[in-house]
Amino acid sequence: MAPLMRGGDDEIVIEVNLMVRGISLPSSSCPMCTLEDEDEDHLFFRCPVAKETWRRISWWANNDFVCQGSIHNILSSLGNDNEVGRKNKIKMVIVFATIWEIWTCRNKWAFKSTRTSMEYLLDAIKVQAFTWVTHRGRKIATVWDKWKDNPWEGVVLL
Repeated sequence: MAPLMRGGDDEIVIEVNLMVRGISLPSSSCPMCTLEDEDEDHLFFRCPVAKETWRRISWWANNDFVCQGSIHNILSSLGNDNEVGRKNKIKMVIVFATIWEIWTCRNKWAFKSTRTSMEYLLDAIKVQAFTWVTHRGRKIATVWDKWKDNPWEGVVLL
């Protein structure tokens, strides 16, 4: 079974959704915290690991991503952002990289029993976002030594 699938109603199919569909699992608990049943909002926003990740990414990017609470809300807020152009695109990349790396971290814990430190997770997000911006950004240059401390100082217009 693939770790990420789409349901008919276009939601991420994870533990709770699989159990609703009749697939027998040992537990529907979040593999990272085991505090709640795992659904997409818990995994990406309510889980203590996700909360701390968003708090630290918000501090690093000087932008409040913490209060969004759901994938829908965070993507809507990016679409309705007053900022345009390069800064909004970089914010989108940071959000997508954070979601991607939380998912990757979750899968390592669930399928390989490999725990990832918060520092490693944050570094992975920074590297992923930097790589995406570097290879997809037009008319910009990226400087890793500045990016790792502040993404806005790590991007230079050409």
